[in-house]
Amino acid sequence: MPGLVLFVVTLIGAGYLLRRSGRVRAETARDLNEIVFMVTLPPLVFRAVHGAGMSWSMLVLPGLAWGATLLGVALGWLVARAMRLDRASAGAVVLATAFGNTTFFGYPVVLAFYGPDHLAPAVLYDLLGASIAANSIGVLVASLCGQSEAGSGIGVGATLRRLARLPPLWALGLGLALRGVPLPTAVDDVLRHMGVATVPIIMLSIGMSLEVRHGPRAWGVAALVAAGRLLVVPGAVFAVTGTLDLPPEWRRAAVIQAGMPSMFFALTLSLLFRLRVELALDAIVATLVAGVATLPFWHWLLG
Repeated sequence: MPGLVLFVVTLIGAGYLLRRSGRVRAETARDLNEIVFMVTLPPLVFRAVHGAGMSWSMLVLPGLAWGATLLGVALGWLVARAMRLDRASAGAVVLATAFGNTTFFGYPVVLAFYGPDHLAPAVLYDLLGASIAANSIGVLVASLCGQSEAGSGIGVGATLRRLARLPPLWALGLGLALRGVPLPTAVDDVLRHMGVATVPIIMLSIGMSLEVRHGPRAWGVAALVAAGRLLVVPGAVFAVTGTLDLPPEWRRAAVIQAGMPSMFFALTLSLLFRLRVELALDAIVATLVAGVATLPFWHWLLG
């Protein structure tokens, strides 16, 4: 565990220092995310699903993701009401509380904690649950609380087009379709090596994206968001899964994914719909820093 924490902190810290030193452009983090999303993450998802034992009962995992999302929306709304936030601020808070970084941070953490046997349930939780929720409920929340710019509609067609542009979702479908079909060794080796590059690139990108701007009140809000995102939501999933007869790897993947720091998509939506960007950014930073402590706690509790 200390080695894992050191690995994460070192790469995120290296990315942060590179950005602060001016050695990389502000756009570099976005470029790295695009590389991961288009090139290295799809092979990782494909291999995780293609080689895993799957069943219809695993659909409980995206169900848990949707439940965790709705709980996060309710918690974010309660924080906004308690802090008497305006509509634009409330929208940013709800987004940061409801949606965790289940792809770019979730996959590396699950892999590091438990290994590749737990990645398939983490993928199903994310791609069929959290990611679709973010692209539907998340956009709806942002639209209701802010002002959309041209071309950012929230209709069914726009939502489906966004989902169709998710390469990991295509990799999931292809992996499911080709289950039981052996891959040539050379092809499998290429996909494996491509997938391995995902984790270090993501950690560097996260570090490059970090930025702290604001004062005590904003950080008070961020602390409440962090408590909901990192403790209450995964605690609820932990409690619910404890009552279900789930394989241990399913429960572990679901709880760890539920306890992820706020996703960067919350910042993207805040920019797009003119919400309080600084609140979303502070919440992302706060949950990421606090997650260094809470994620090992959930790992310890789950065994």
